[in-house]
Amino acid sequence: MKNEDDTSGKRLRFHSHNGPISIDIDRILFLKGYRSYTEVYLEGENTVVSVTHNLNFMETVLKDEFFLRCHKSWLVSVQRIISFYLKERLVIIAGYGVPVSRRKWKNTISILCDRGIKSVKIINPGIKNLRLT
Repeated sequence: MKNEDDTSGKRLRFHSHNGPISIDIDRILFLKGYRSYTEVYLEGENTVVSVTHNLNFMETVLKDEFFLRCHKSWLVSVQRIISFYLKERLVIIAGYGVPVSRRKWKNTISILCDRGIKSVKIINPGIKNLRLT
């Protein structure tokens, strides 16, 4: 992985399973870690990119951006969170329900409330629940 310093400073270069890829940080919705690789969910055409780095590495790379580790397997862009669902411990991002672990719940809610993000009483049936089963 190489940090690409362009004029905006908001692009990163990674090695993916399909070769090198450049990702605009502002398009990242959230990341899901699987052992030695990470799926990066991007805004747009429901784009998911697999990169050959673990989630801990990705968290380090994105430390200067506002990303929140809400679960051992999930890293979310706080700017992209629309709301949260208390009953299921989910944060809602662009049509996805991303799980928040019990251990990270209190800190996550604190950050979201400080940013004025509201909870929802009923989850929209169109939301793709990404809860781990």
